[in-house]
Amino acid sequence: MNIEFVGRHLVLDPRLREAAEEKIEKLSKFLGEPVDVHVTLENEKHRQIVEVRVKQRGGELMAREVAPEHLEALNLALDKVDGQARRARARQVDRRRRPARTTAPLLTTPRGGSDL
Repeated sequence: MNIEFVGRHLVLDPRLREAAEEKIEKLSKFLGEPVDVHVTLENEKHRQIVEVRVKQRGGELMAREVAPEHLEALNLALDKVDGQARRARARQVDRRRRPARTTAPLLTTPRGGSDL
């Protein structure tokens, strides 16, 4: 699992990085390998913005959250990505459990005639 952090207009706090890594590691049980995670933290006036992008074999998961504190925004964004990962995993498992399609025999009547 590759995790990349980007800080825009701020210096990245090691505590924030550790908190993000812990929550992202918990996500790994729902995601297949290889996984690339891109976490962007921004400061805009009085808003703290966190964007999390997770690229995996089955597609890309993305969440963007705004909050007064980076840690709060990070937790909200990672909770959204967690929900997306759980739904994607459930869809994948359901697709595997679905029975194979079989074609039903066609019941047709001959042209110009009746069933009798």
